[in-house]
Amino acid sequence: MHGAITQLLIWIVIMFNSQNYNLTKQAAIFLPVCLAFISYMTSQFIMTSQQQMMIFSIILIMTSQLSLLYLQTQVPIVQHPQPVKSVARCISWLHKSRKWQGQYDPESIVLLGHSAGGHLATLLALDNTYLTNAGCHPSVIKGIISMSGVYSVPRIATSWMAKHFIIIPGFGTDQSEWEKSSPLTHVKNRAMNGIGIPKFLLFCAESEFPFLQKDASDLSDKFNEFDVSHEYFTIKGTNHFTIASNFGRYSEHYNEHVTKRCIDFILGTGSM
Repeated sequence: MHGAITQLLIWIVIMFNSQNYNLTKQAAIFLPVCLAFISYMTSQFIMTSQQQMMIFSIILIMTSQLSLLYLQTQVPIVQHPQPVKSVARCISWLHKSRKWQGQYDPESIVLLGHSAGGHLATLLALDNTYLTNAGCHPSVIKGIISMSGVYSVPRIATSWMAKHFIIIPGFGTDQSEWEKSSPLTHVKNRAMNGIGIPKFLLFCAESEFPFLQKDASDLSDKFNEFDVSHEYFTIKGTNHFTIASNFGRYSEHYNEHVTKRCIDFILGTGSM
């Protein structure tokens, strides 16, 4: 049910923005259907090995790219740091807005992200320049929940496929920028600049891509080095996709080890 609602919302957004993205009517209908199929496959198909996940990732990338070529769809090219700047502006708006006064505490915001979303949330919390430039004090972020996040961009680039299909299109070819966009790079400076680092709740899938397992482990070690308050858990029976797609669905094991921990974490930051 949650997946159906999500796909309906995606379809509405695409339809209303079809001219901005130069989408044909066929593309505006086909892309949400493709997304719905992908969403279903990631939640239903049990991938128990790294090879299966890599094959699925290749199929996903090829399907999406071939679909866009076939539909002659022009998608705006967006590279780092535009996504994290956009998130910073959203946080600044939430902090300053009084439209929903009393609905939430603008001084206590918690971010949750998976994979690339985990990268954005973590980078925003560790590199305070984005929020500062958006006119918002970094201290409004009280907690970060990251699932299978990306914390070292250069490490992902060691994979030929990831380098050419993900890193270069998303971050360019300047390797110094890869370092700057890596959350691991900013832990020391943020810990020593007097502002402090918000609490972190880190999750990693049991059957995760090796470079993301190393990312999570390294970030936890770095947090331990600088006494950053955090918790780090590996979730059994999940892979890079199902650790996110199971969120909010009924599963006693998942709810106990992920959902409940997220709720307790948010309550612990004073954001609810």
